[in-house]
Amino acid sequence: ICDYLRQLKEHYPAMRLVATASLEYYDGLAQLGCVPLAMAGWDRAERTAFIQRWSQMWKETVQNPNQPSDDPDLLNAWLLGDTAPATPLEVTLKTWAAYAGDQLGAKITHAIEAYLRRMVFDKDLQPVPEARQTLEQIALRTIMSATPAFNRESPKVAVPKTLEGATEEASVTQIEPAPALKLDGKINDAHLPLLLENGLLLSQANGKLKLNHPLICAYLAGCALNELVGIDALAASDEWTAIPGWDTRACALGFAVALGSPLTRVVEKYLKADKAPLHRHLFTLGRWLALAEGNAPWRAEVLRRLAGILQDVKQPFGLRARCIAAIAVSGAPGVPTLLHQLSISLYPEQRQLAALGAGLYFDDRVAADKASADRIIADVTELLSDSNINVQRAACLGLAAIGNRPALEAVADALFINNDELRKAAAEALANHPEEGYPTLREGAAIEDILVRRAVMYGLKRVGESWAIELLEKIQLEEEEWLVKNAANHALELLARPNPYLPKPLPPLTETPWLIAYAGETGIGVSPGRPATELLLRALREGNADQTLAALDYLRQYGDELAIPSIYQVMLNNQGEIQDACFNTLWHMAAAGIPVPTPESVLASLA
Repeated sequence: ICDYLRQLKEHYPAMRLVATASLEYYDGLAQLGCVPLAMAGWDRAERTAFIQRWSQMWKETVQNPNQPSDDPDLLNAWLLGDTAPATPLEVTLKTWAAYAGDQLGAKITHAIEAYLRRMVFDKDLQPVPEARQTLEQIALRTIMSATPAFNRESPKVAVPKTLEGATEEASVTQIEPAPALKLDGKINDAHLPLLLENGLLLSQANGKLKLNHPLICAYLAGCALNELVGIDALAASDEWTAIPGWDTRACALGFAVALGSPLTRVVEKYLKADKAPLHRHLFTLGRWLALAEGNAPWRAEVLRRLAGILQDVKQPFGLRARCIAAIAVSGAPGVPTLLHQLSISLYPEQRQLAALGAGLYFDDRVAADKASADRIIADVTELLSDSNINVQRAACLGLAAIGNRPALEAVADALFINNDELRKAAAEALANHPEEGYPTLREGAAIEDILVRRAVMYGLKRVGESWAIELLEKIQLEEEEWLVKNAANHALELLARPNPYLPKPLPPLTETPWLIAYAGETGIGVSPGRPATELLLRALREGNADQTLAALDYLRQYGDELAIPSIYQVMLNNQGEIQDACFNTLWHMAAAGIPVPTPESVLASLA
């Protein structure tokens, strides 16, 4: 695919390209000039708007006015109380289940199962269990063959070599069961029109079909894997675990674990294969934590390893942040104690992670345990008076994410503390909470204290909605205090500018201003090809902080294996921003398919 896109760009250089790719692997897209960006989930305001719109449309188009139904205000309040991280698809499925009245539980597995039970029906609205089995078989073969689409007339899959006794390619209705695996499920072609009509299958080019979403495919495959004898041995093979790259397969294994399959050898293989500095296999298991039951025997070891990295202050901050995220959403009972220990750490970065982790961890389930909830809020509130501004900012964001009355009152009170940076952080954090934060900002814009009003301008700028812009414009025209007036004017200027964080194309090294300036400092010219790259690596190792960061920014997109020793050398000799930039660069290089060895092996080769 990347080769094809490269040819397109050569023939049509002005063509704009947007592509989606796996979290763990995007091959040569970066070399084409694509800049990897994470898709942002819906924030609280977007969730609120979606759920309210769903509620209104459900009332207008689905609900029977002659039949009793749940109070939509109560349903919406319950849905908005679920602050766990969720994709738009997951929010949609949970909202649908709540309004349909067929929710099975709070986890995403429950929402997907409710959706499938709701959608696998015939023209008389009767369930068709055999069609569900067909879906699971399609998903299973998708996972095993890594072929998302299949031919409508005669679905075919490429069977993994691990399946002894099976041919390399055969119709899925003709695959003979392997001795250990019992692949005896059949795909009934008669179900395909029904599944197409219901939207569970989608038509593709050349008459092929595929399941309607990778997450749905992964769940259905997980259901099939859970019943498959011998899957633990197959999934633990090098073919499946050597290179983590395909999210759908890893997610399917996670769902199988959540549904009760032990997969002991798989977990052991992932833990054994995990390597520094990226720990990709460990974070795959970390994403399974939220799916699995609390008594799953493997959870304790995964949590122990994550906590070990988290508590090692020599590790990159970004790596530790991923650990606290995995632990916070795991539902492990020891999370409040861990957050408390981090909140009283001597290291400001750990205290910062404690505040952010508390905001991610806190939900209705946590709030129901009043003692635990009060302790978490008290710990984060205490961090508002921390000596480090980054910790103060994190505390404001954490409290706004917690979002209950005591937490929001603590943020609002911070507006009146004699600390300009904290006031600004509090106002910006209130912009994250539409229900309570927006009214607080409106009221704060009219308060007598000049410094509070000035801080509120930063919050209104971060809201960025029409009402906030109108309020800023009114203050710009009518405000008498120049301190507040200037803040409003600055906020409007920033809102009018293009987003400064939008990625920009990187010029060739021979046309890169900072590298040309560095070459002038060292008395070396910037020659095309490998000499320019060697100069870049020298700037990485020997340049000042800005030059080192600029070199890493280039290598993040265009680096190769020859750059890795220099990146390690810089990462091991630095802390803070430069260490984090090195880690981030290595992560992007690995996602682009470049092998990233362990630090020990690189150091041994250098020695």
